Amino acid sequence: HTLSLSLFVSLCLIFSLSLFPPFICLQLYAQRMEEMHALIPFLPILLKDLLFWDEGNSDEVDRMINFDKLRTLSDHVQDIWNLSTRTYPFEQDPGILAYLVVASQPPNDT
Repeated sequence: HTLSLSLFVSLCLIFSLSLFPPFICLQLYAQRMEEMHALIPFLPILLKDLLFWDEGNSDEVDRMINFDKLRTLSDHVQDIWNLSTRTYPFEQDPGILAYLVVASQPPNDT
């Protein structure tokens, strides 16, 4: 639990009001993701990276299919899939589960 707490505190410091510009914060986050194997990823950042790679690289190079782009996109999707299927050592909290069930229901307009 101490390692998880120290990781949480370090990530909070990275994304809190800091002197670093946002792209440096994202680089620090990416470095932490590489270092820690039991880290729960922040999905919007993963999707931003995926979109950045897709939009920032041409579909064709010299009138040929850019297989490097497709391979890298596939690797990113595989990483996201692996992170989503990983089991994490957290105990279920009935209070949080109940809140999530209630919060996910559409509002009652009656």
